[in-house]
Amino acid sequence: MLGNVINTVQRAIKHQDLSEDLDWIDTLAGMTDLDALIAIKDQLSKIDFFYPKQLKNKIDLVLDVDEDSYQKVKRITHNYLIKMKNDKNLKDDIQIVVYEYQRQLYASYSQMLDAYKAQVKFKLTPEQINLVLARYLNAAFMMSKWRYFDDQPAPFGVWDNVHKIIRIAEELSILNKNLFLYSFQIKETSIATLLKRGFMVDTLHKGNYSELEVELTDRILKIWSTNPLIVNTFKPNRYHFFIQLEDGKGPERLRVQERFSNCRYWKTTRLIDLMEAYLCAVDMQKPLREFGLEKVARASVIVKLLKKLRMDWCVEGYARQRRAEKRKQKNSLINVSQGISVIHRRLMNIQDQQKEQQAERDGFTFELKVATHAINPTSSTNPTPSALGDENWWMVDESKSGFAVDFGQELANWAETGLLVGYTEMGYKNSFYLAEIKSVRKL
Repeated sequence: MLGNVINTVQRAIKHQDLSEDLDWIDTLAGMTDLDALIAIKDQLSKIDFFYPKQLKNKIDLVLDVDEDSYQKVKRITHNYLIKMKNDKNLKDDIQIVVYEYQRQLYASYSQMLDAYKAQVKFKLTPEQINLVLARYLNAAFMMSKWRYFDDQPAPFGVWDNVHKIIRIAEELSILNKNLFLYSFQIKETSIATLLKRGFMVDTLHKGNYSELEVELTDRILKIWSTNPLIVNTFKPNRYHFFIQLEDGKGPERLRVQERFSNCRYWKTTRLIDLMEAYLCAVDMQKPLREFGLEKVARASVIVKLLKKLRMDWCVEGYARQRRAEKRKQKNSLINVSQGISVIHRRLMNIQDQQKEQQAERDGFTFELKVATHAINPTSSTNPTPSALGDENWWMVDESKSGFAVDFGQELANWAETGLLVGYTEMGYKNSFYLAEIKSVRKL
């Protein structure tokens, strides 16, 4: 309690001369987390960093607001992914609020750094510069993660600013200098650790990962990825990913020997070793406490995720998946159902219709048809609810091994990778097909 009082007094002293009105800070305690983020975003947008008066106090204010908002964002993210996963409209509203807040926080750090470099009145200590750069980097990656949730790439200009942070950190020799990103955290991090974590999460955008898998990967990396080496000297057969510090380029898998001086390289050997050890421990039914993931998710969920990551981040034998055969363009409406019980009902309905049609062809009497109808009252020449699927999708191309569909304007809330679906195609309503969803992408 005394510590909280001291922090409050220190902040009051620190900001008492700030020209901006700070009364709004006292109102945050009575707001919901979402309303608080909206208020903070609006107030951050009003700070003029290029007005030279009290720049140091403005920097401190942004750092304090960022720290105070951390837990709010964490709680909102949990509710967004777990408690509200079936409420699309509410999720859309939350996504807009959190992304707008993260974007404004990122913009504030960007303006702050540019304003600091343009003045000569005061100098931040190396520790303070390390903190500002790390927070700036964290804001960039958190903002980008909410874009990945929506199956979108990192915002325009993010990678140019990440490149700038890398060059400054290398110049000041603080790339691997440990710090506490927030004062209440008990585990130190570094700019290099944040970089690798952000880089690897970004690679998921090119793969087939749900928003929950993106978040869980980020949490796993936060625990497992510590003080990595990000180097500018290429060595054959040693590194697995790289980023080129030009033209706004993001991280890529290393497939050829890129030897440019503006490239930075890192490896995933330790991550893959930890994944293998975790999966082995699960198979052997050994304790998993040593891996530190007990609070991340259930072991079954982590196992499914690690098997996907192991394939995409593997050290040896990586092969980019490509279609074995060319797909042919097609325009056809399909009627889709999901869920074993619904699929079973549709199969039974089709079978009943086929029996009825066969009976007609074989010259069954009207009385026998009536008797059959009495036994199975769902049989009818008109479609019944069990004969129709949940949604209509538009098939746009197909091959012997798969096909692609267009969901339309609204993505089906239940559509996710790994689900079994059954469908009928227009003109072939007595033929029922089963398929597994392999990928869901927003175009």
